[in-house]
Amino acid sequence: MKQNKGIARTANKEKPGLLFEQELLNACPLCGSEGERKIVLSAQDYLVSEEVFHVEQCPSCDLQYTNPRPKPLKIRDYYLSEAYISHAGEARSPLEWAYQLVRRLMIQKKIRLLRRYIKPGGEVMDIGCGTGAFLEVLQSKGYKVRGYEPQESARKIAQNKNLNVSGKDDSLKDLPDQCLDGITLWHVLEHIHELGSNLELYRRLLVPGGFLIIAVPVHSAFDAGFYGEGWAAYDLPRHLYHFNRKTLQNALGTRGFRLLSRKGLPFDSLYVSLLSEKQMGKLPVGLRQARALTIGMISNLYAMSRQKPWSSEMFVFQKGKLA
Repeated sequence: MKQNKGIARTANKEKPGLLFEQELLNACPLCGSEGERKIVLSAQDYLVSEEVFHVEQCPSCDLQYTNPRPKPLKIRDYYLSEAYISHAGEARSPLEWAYQLVRRLMIQKKIRLLRRYIKPGGEVMDIGCGTGAFLEVLQSKGYKVRGYEPQESARKIAQNKNLNVSGKDDSLKDLPDQCLDGITLWHVLEHIHELGSNLELYRRLLVPGGFLIIAVPVHSAFDAGFYGEGWAAYDLPRHLYHFNRKTLQNALGTRGFRLLSRKGLPFDSLYVSLLSEKQMGKLPVGLRQARALTIGMISNLYAMSRQKPWSSEMFVFQKGKLA
C-alpha cells in the first residue's frame, strides 16, 4: 500500500504553546486507493488543542478517516487532559460518575457476550484496556487475560491490579502465532494508526476459529446526523477512523473474518449526546441536558425500529479461511 506522507505543522492561535506535527495521507489507510477524496466534515478538537481537523472519505471503500492526523508519537499529546474520562481511575464529576456506572453495567453485558463464544479457561487479550476494569472482571470469571495499553497512567492502574498489561509497541508483534482465543477492542479500533496491518496482526494471533470482538461508534446513527460536526463521537483527532456497518464489515471481511453478530449499545447515544451538548455549549445546562437525553432516546428508537444503526455497536467476528 502506497502512502505518500507529508508533514503539516499546525498551531492554535489561542494556545501558542500547542504545536503538533501531523502526517498527511495521500492514500486510503485501509484499501490504499489514491483516488480523489472528499472532505465530509471539519470539526474542532474540543478536548485539548482547539485545532480544526478534517474527515475525508475514500472513493473506493467509503472509509472515513481523519486527514491530516497527528503522527503516532505526537498523538499522545492529544490525550493529556483530565477530562479524558476513559483513562480516569475514579469519578471526579457527575458526568464521570455516570460514565463509571454505565461502564460497570456494560462490562457485565460484554462478559455475557464473550461467554457465548469463548469458554472460561480461554485466553483473551483486551487491546486498549485502559485501567483494566474489563480484564479484572474477566479474570475473575476464570479466563486467562492479557492487556495492551499505551497510555502510561492508565496502564499503571491496571498493573496495580496484578493484571498482565503491557505498553511496549512491539509487545503484540512479539507474541507467537495462534496464541489467543479472543481479542477485544472496546472503542479502540478507531484510535489505531496502522489499521490494515493491525487487522492482519490480530488474525495471526488468533487460533483458527478465534473471535475478534469490536465496539465502535457508528457515524450513520441518528444522533450523529443531528449533531453533525459537534457529535462527540467524532472526537478528532483521537479518532482516526469513522466507521459505519458497511465499512467495518468490509475491512474485516477482506481479511478472512466472518460477522457472527451485532449488538447495539443503548447507553452510548445518551452519553455521547450529553458530551456533544456540553462541548457545543449553546444552551443553559438544564436545557442542554434535557435535549441530550431526548436526542439519545430518539436515536435509540430509530435503532430499535431498524431505521438507523445504534450510536455505538458491538460486532463479533470469527476468524475463517482467506478467500
